[in-house]
Amino acid sequence: MVVYTGAGANLYYEYESTFGTAPTFNTSSKVFGLNGRVTSLGLSTNRIDINKLGQVEPTAYAYGQQAGRLGIGFIFDTRTSHHVFQSIFGADANGSSPFSYPASNAEGATTPTTKSFSTQIQLQTGANYIQRQLTGCIANSIGISTSIGEPVNGTLDATFGKELAVTTTNGANILDQTGVAGDPLTFAHGTFLVSNGTNTLQEVGEIQSLDMNINQNAELLYKLGQHHATNSFRKVLDITGRFQTSWKDTTLLTHILNQANDVTDTDGSIAPATAGGSPVVTGLGAKLTFAHAGDSGKTLIITFKGISFGEHNVTGLEPVQPVFEELPFKAKSIQVEATV
Repeated sequence: MVVYTGAGANLYYEYESTFGTAPTFNTSSKVFGLNGRVTSLGLSTNRIDINKLGQVEPTAYAYGQQAGRLGIGFIFDTRTSHHVFQSIFGADANGSSPFSYPASNAEGATTPTTKSFSTQIQLQTGANYIQRQLTGCIANSIGISTSIGEPVNGTLDATFGKELAVTTTNGANILDQTGVAGDPLTFAHGTFLVSNGTNTLQEVGEIQSLDMNINQNAELLYKLGQHHATNSFRKVLDITGRFQTSWKDTTLLTHILNQANDVTDTDGSIAPATAGGSPVVTGLGAKLTFAHAGDSGKTLIITFKGISFGEHNVTGLEPVQPVFEELPFKAKSIQVEATV
């Protein structure tokens, strides 16, 4: 019996002009990045068991909403992967490099509506191929992580509101998987700067690992007359992360001890003083940059505004071990800029 593998599959996505309406896919359609892969794919129909008096066995079934979950993994590259941020922040206003998602880094800059996309997966099964098209896909979260010796890994967790009829095409081949033109980004291309409590951003020791997550808390919307979703809506935008770095000084620990009374905003300017002489709490600023000199200086820059550190952890306080500090954080707003 033949076992089919991912070597005979492809993965494309395209943004929708209307929620749930699949666009036309071709080899020019978008790919998520290098090493693109489906990490999870599931479909549910919300089965309802119906019982009756006089027996313990169910007597019938009814079905509610159709919904699916899609997990994508990939490696960020210098030219393609940035398009994934449209799923949360909408399309870049300029439509050309440098791309910005959203247009500015400020509270209220993110559009209150989310942008849906369709995903196509094809699998070659001998002389035939199976095709699945998932429409009304809504990004729940985008994750970015890297550590020493690792590439910049990306994850996309999505919900989809409708799957079109699964088709099998006989005597034909799947679309060739489009190659990614960009180079992979790795930990060696990155720098992470945090406000030092005065008016500048500075490196905080030797970063060992960093991960962040953008969650838009989106939900599908249903209506009478159909079992699949008809639209979607988003709730609060949550921007969280964590980094581990060598412990060099007391800057970040002092920030937590002072409960953010020493902070500055993202552009490095001191927040206005209150009548008592203390600065107004607006949060630290931070900037995560990945720059690839080998690919004509292509960059992916993520700036954070209103960062709050609520916890400080120390490891390595034991013989002949390096001492690291680890800080989870949350940000009020974010902007992603890609020069491709």
